[in-house]
Amino acid sequence: EQQGHLDSVTYMIEIKTVNNRYLKSSIKLPEPVAFLEKDIDELLRKNIFRGTVKYMLRLKNVSEDLLFEINDNAMKSYLEKVNKAVSSAGLSCTIDAANLLNLPGILEPISPDEKKAEQIKQFVLELSQKAIAQLKNMRATEGAELQADLHQQCEVIKQSLEKIREVKDTIIQ
Repeated sequence: EQQGHLDSVTYMIEIKTVNNRYLKSSIKLPEPVAFLEKDIDELLRKNIFRGTVKYMLRLKNVSEDLLFEINDNAMKSYLEKVNKAVSSAGLSCTIDAANLLNLPGILEPISPDEKKAEQIKQFVLELSQKAIAQLKNMRATEGAELQADLHQQCEVIKQSLEKIREVKDTIIQ
């Protein structure tokens, strides 16, 4: 797990892996940085060659004005259609604007400008590279521990076989 700060936003990266014969990656990104998926996938494929990889990026302390904007035209269109339907049915009702925000097309993610997108990309890829390095170190440590355990188990089996060889003739008779 790695985290870093850029422009008062905290970026938290978590990479989990499970041993597997082939490489399969799953990348979860918040909407404002979804444009990074291809670059992150390439980075993972260059550095991790097998296993099921789950990559998750979370953002903290993101101001609301950086995330979404309201599509005024879509909002007006919905309101006009609702008002028309209500008046043609001879009904009256109040419309809750907050509920309108849940309708498709009302809230749109804000894409950063090209310069800001490149800055975010470089920052996230650098942070991701650190997380991958940490993952590789952990895998190497785990592999060394498994190797030592296997060698120990082989020694136990070897000693048990020796004991069996020593007593086999007396047991068979």
